[in-house]
Amino acid sequence: MASIEILENTLLKLLVRRGTNEDRKNITLDEGELGYASDTTRLFIGDGTTVGGNLVGNKFLGSRSDITLETGEINDLAFDNDNNTFHRIKQNDGSDVSDWETVSNLVQPGNTSIVIDSAQRATVGTLSAGNFAPDALGNSIELDTSNRIALSSSISIDEIKQRTVDATSYLTIPSKLKISSINYDFPSLAASTNDSYLISDTNNKLSWSLPTVITSTVPTTTANQIPAGTIVPFVTGAEFVPYGWLNCDGSLVAGSDYPDLSAVIGNRYGGDVNNFNLPDLANRALYGTNVNDPFNSTLIPLASGSNVSLSAFGTTFIIKAFQDRVQAPTIKFTSPLSASLNGVDIIDTATEFLSGTLEVGLSGYKEDNCIYKTVYLNEPAILANNETFPDGMAAWRTFSLGGLAGVPTNAKAIFGVIRPGVKTSKKSYYQTIYSTYDNSVAPETTSKKFIMGAHQGPNKRHDMHTAGFSARVDKANNNIYLARYGYDFPILIEVHGYSL
Repeated sequence: MASIEILENTLLKLLVRRGTNEDRKNITLDEGELGYASDTTRLFIGDGTTVGGNLVGNKFLGSRSDITLETGEINDLAFDNDNNTFHRIKQNDGSDVSDWETVSNLVQPGNTSIVIDSAQRATVGTLSAGNFAPDALGNSIELDTSNRIALSSSISIDEIKQRTVDATSYLTIPSKLKISSINYDFPSLAASTNDSYLISDTNNKLSWSLPTVITSTVPTTTANQIPAGTIVPFVTGAEFVPYGWLNCDGSLVAGSDYPDLSAVIGNRYGGDVNNFNLPDLANRALYGTNVNDPFNSTLIPLASGSNVSLSAFGTTFIIKAFQDRVQAPTIKFTSPLSASLNGVDIIDTATEFLSGTLEVGLSGYKEDNCIYKTVYLNEPAILANNETFPDGMAAWRTFSLGGLAGVPTNAKAIFGVIRPGVKTSKKSYYQTIYSTYDNSVAPETTSKKFIMGAHQGPNKRHDMHTAGFSARVDKANNNIYLARYGYDFPILIEVHGYSL
């Protein structure tokens, strides 16, 4: 192929095939041949095979509300300014909506909770109702009917701490509270009297009240009681008046709160049928009188003469508001203890124990964390008379205590002696007798077996080989269970007493 040399300042004119766009679509440009569509002002280059050639460059068709108003070529671009979207022609000429596809969006906030800056970066702004999903909320938080975040009606929490803690800050709670599924109404006003406490009516409405009974635990006579209406000087001060007493300052109090004092003084110091005034002894002195009702005594003014030295010491007078209710304590002794008051047996009897000489005794032992009383029989009872134990350690043999004279059905243990039952010609043998209170497991394997007695021999005297024993009883069935290890020789068991 010949080359063409283009020198400086050389003008070169290219001839380009031209025609309408429809003409272009009907020809095949040679490889490298240019074609120009005069009606669409678009330039194409041929490759020798593609009909109409290949478009050289793409065109931005502009910004408008309807992107199909102007046609173009594949990959031409247009901006939909109604929807803020950027599109390209993917097929045909773009005269139909289906010819286009969206390639980009101009990001716009959906509401004020999202902020788009000048660099098209999205950040979270002020969140408002409706911008939260229920699964984004934690424990005890919910969305209300307006889709606003709110506390749930039921709050699950382990501890509440006061934010501000000082002498004037208090944690405020509502007057209506549900505690352990019970509704309570707390009073809206503070108590007006010292030593007040909260009481509840049948509707669980709480109110302030005062105790109506003072109970003494010392069994005294009425001579030792301080009656309601008693007035005494009290030097500690009016704000420290002890419970059950009131300051003699003329205050008006409710008769229902202090019925004992109301019954004594009535409303003679002022008041009405429901309330009464206390005596007012501020800056006054008391003197003795023989008037039947001291209220009717003469009020005598006091004055000090010029030659008389008179001094007085100020004190608070207090008056007894409640009558003492004496509740004498009692005590009751039961078995295995023994007790007497002034020599009289008081076992199993509630007794005012500070009214005489009280004597208490105890004999017994401790088992199952209980103290057992020991009782000796007047004469021995035979539990086993020359009995043998053919089963050995394979099974327990049951002995009932029901037939033993003098042994009650509630006995918890028995004691006595065990010895060989008869004399034998054998020179020596070995025998061990075990006892238990629980026969649910065989003697060979149980851990609850106790040695009752063990003998070796005899071949001369059987009654000289005696051993003492004590054994627990199956209290539910009033039985004792025995088993034998070694030689099966007859035994004799005498019961000498029992424990309760």
